[in-house]
Amino acid sequence: MSNESQDTRDLPRPPTSAVRKLSRGAGRPASTDPKGDDLRELILAAASQDYADNGYHGSSVAHILAISGVSRPTFYRYFKNRREALDIIIGRANDMLGECVARNIAGMDDLERVVDAAVDAYFEWAGLCGPLVGPIYQEIGDAASPAHEHRSRIVAELADLFEATLTSLGLPPQDPLLYEALLHVVEQVGHAAFWPEIKSPAEIGKRRQIISRILIASLAPSKD
Repeated sequence: MSNESQDTRDLPRPPTSAVRKLSRGAGRPASTDPKGDDLRELILAAASQDYADNGYHGSSVAHILAISGVSRPTFYRYFKNRREALDIIIGRANDMLGECVARNIAGMDDLERVVDAAVDAYFEWAGLCGPLVGPIYQEIGDAASPAHEHRSRIVAELADLFEATLTSLGLPPQDPLLYEALLHVVEQVGHAAFWPEIKSPAEIGKRRQIISRILIASLAPSKD
């Protein structure tokens, strides 16, 4: 049975904080209530909070309604189901990672600067995503979660970006498997700087340096 069909029973309690409550009982809605795209974004913000707290399998339409205060018919006016809303959230997060990396490495003229800028971008992205980092990381190997599909996409996009960047620097092409392996390193060492709680600046700095050292050593041309 899907979450949509059982979403009022035997699920984790909804997060205690609310994005915004809209329910006001009978009567006309207030003129300040969000509508159209604003209402859609409010529902997505509630879905993001639910996903951050409960992950894909623990999230539900019931939670999203409780957080946002919208009615069930209103939710289904904008989204086919819970998965569609979460797919948008996770897709946006992955797009933001690609944008951060592309922006940071643009114009860099040697391998070390490219790597340092890319690692900075990852930590910038993780800080912006906040608690979303936890479930995204946990579910990258879960084929049932949208996080798995979006990770495959962003890995391919980042591999193409790095290949083009390193080629422009006169460096030899790399096996795409190497880029995937290195992203595993970044995820494994980097995500724990922010989840389940934010580490100290010193600890974050140490993790950043370790990731940079591994990436530079792996991508630098062989001296043989």
